[in-house]
Amino acid sequence: RARWNDAYWRSVGSWQHRVITGAAPRLYDCFNVADAMVSDISSVVSDYIASGRPYAVTDSAGLGPEEFKRQNTAVRAAVILSNDAAELDELLAAVRDPAADRLAEDRKELRRYLLGPEKPTSIERFNAAVARLALKAETRNIGQAMRAEAAAGVPGQRVDSAGGTGGVPTG
Repeated sequence: RARWNDAYWRSVGSWQHRVITGAAPRLYDCFNVADAMVSDISSVVSDYIASGRPYAVTDSAGLGPEEFKRQNTAVRAAVILSNDAAELDELLAAVRDPAADRLAEDRKELRRYLLGPEKPTSIERFNAAVARLALKAETRNIGQAMRAEAAAGVPGQRVDSAGGTGGVPTG
């Protein structure tokens, strides 16, 4: 996949706009090479926030920046585009010159708020949570089995440190 992505992105000039309609490149592949994003209000915005890059969101309902941000948490660090897109220069300035990016710190704060800290990574936090839940479930299962055996008058099975029976047949 990495080779395909490399070839795809080299196949057309970086200055050219692309509309992706097929299965590839994938959404995150596009995020990885984008300098910025313009979107309507959708879950794509929340996904893009992880990149830390500038983004703009269209306020097609004409609510105005303050009300639009109040109603949509994910746009609080975005350039809000009115229907005439007059604010687009602000987004482009942020891409051209990081010093002109007045929303950079807001994006970092919003990213932490929506996605959690950068370290440990979200997958590390997820894996740790799954491991804790698995241990809790295994502990519960062993306790229930021991209580059931005690209630039935059956001698308990030998349990090894990993929670298994160590290959010993149970009574």
